[in-house]
Amino acid sequence: MKKIILPILVLLITLTSCQKEDDLLTPIPPPPPNVENTNTNTTTNTGVYVVEPSPSFIGEGKKYDITLNEFNLECSELTPFNQDTSYSYTDINVGEANFTFSDSANLTTTTYPQNSSYAVPHSVNFSNYLVEWTIDNYYYNEGNLTMDLQRISCTGEILVEWQVVMLVTEYSDGSFDLSINQNGYETQQNITWNSQLKLHLIEKK
Repeated sequence: MKKIILPILVLLITLTSCQKEDDLLTPIPPPPPNVENTNTNTTTNTGVYVVEPSPSFIGEGKKYDITLNEFNLECSELTPFNQDTSYSYTDINVGEANFTFSDSANLTTTTYPQNSSYAVPHSVNFSNYLVEWTIDNYYYNEGNLTMDLQRISCTGEILVEWQVVMLVTEYSDGSFDLSINQNGYETQQNITWNSQLKLHLIEKK
């Protein structure tokens, strides 16, 4: 039962933490009609190619713009539960990442990076809210980035904290992806699901 309640509580706590944080939880409007949502391959027709993983984290001590936030969740949709809901979204040029601990490391994205094989990994409020997650620490092991993430209120209180592992895909132009591809089965509500989350990061000029 706790496994079901926890993700719901996390979403509620995040959204109700502090009145002045409303700006951080503003829904992102859909892209204008001339933006192609279906093509999320950022390297097509650019001559950029995937390179071998670096021995150390490519983003260490740097700041990045997130040029792609992509999330897709497919649920069985065979139950009456709200958790059994499928949806997807793509946000272009929204968010940023800061891997410099001297300047408060953080990840600001419209996605909710989390690993799961049980509870359905919904985004905040089942939508593309822009939220700043504090990076308390991170660890890198050739192609995998492990981050200790926190949601901190405007009064400095840690509302929730967790660890997430994301796949790092590096490109020849110095940019990289952070992604999570996973699936699971929520036994209490009998929900089978799979999800894909991807962020594309380009170093700030």
